[in-house]
Amino acid sequence: MEKAFCCAPDFPVVQTNYGPVRGYRFREISSFKGIPYGRAVRFHAPQPPQPWAEPLDASSYGCVCPLLSIDKPGGELRVPHRYWVQDEDCLNLNIWTPACDAQKRPVLVWLHGGGFFAGSSIEQVAYEGGNMAREGVTEPPAEHPGLLGSLRFWGGVRKLRQCGWG
Repeated sequence: MEKAFCCAPDFPVVQTNYGPVRGYRFREISSFKGIPYGRAVRFHAPQPPQPWAEPLDASSYGCVCPLLSIDKPGGELRVPHRYWVQDEDCLNLNIWTPACDAQKRPVLVWLHGGGFFAGSSIEQVAYEGGNMAREGVTEPPAEHPGLLGSLRFWGGVRKLRQCGWG
């Protein structure tokens, strides 16, 4: 029987074009959160992330896009929300996968809504990708800055493929 939770210096670690990332494994699903796919530069197109040599800690979400207003919690019994650190440099992915191997799997890229004033890829518990990964789908919800520059979506999908995520 597999352990319910595992996070070690060498497992799970996967290699990307920019460097290794270390996530964690919980209930047979490997999770990698806050992986940079770009770097935001104010009033400029997104830049590639700075490469790294040591495994990047991908056990926590990255920053979310700045919101135009400060949200007040409400309706938490019906629709629980999570609030997180906001920063302009918020180009990151959260990835859930059933295995870190060479097998090709379907990939779902989900971009959250919000109309440039609300929302994030971690806002609701329902946005977790673990259940989809249990069905064999790798899901990387992306934080994207609508007001801060072009996501260059298809270029981002190509980068995912180059990194071995799709």
